[in-house]
Amino acid sequence: MQLGELLTLLAPLDPQLQFGMEAKPPTPITAVIPTDSRLILAVEIDGTPLTINQFRTLVTEADAQLTVQTAQHDRLFGFRQSQRWLLFK
Repeated sequence: MQLGELLTLLAPLDPQLQFGMEAKPPTPITAVIPTDSRLILAVEIDGTPLTINQFRTLVTEADAQLTVQTAQHDRLFGFRQSQRWLLFK
């Protein structure tokens, strides 16, 4: 998934939804790290999750063509909403 696609999909959603990786319980996504061609979603088990609003603020200057990936270089292909979480797969 590219950053521009993700931002389009996030537009109608509640800006207070928290970012997490699909797990039981969800693993909070706590930071974004832009590189030359990727946007890495960093996780921290006991961290404070980013909200959609915070994510938008952090990536306003980033290239929309960046590929969104995990720290393990896995490309993200989708997400689902579960209560107050936006869970990435």
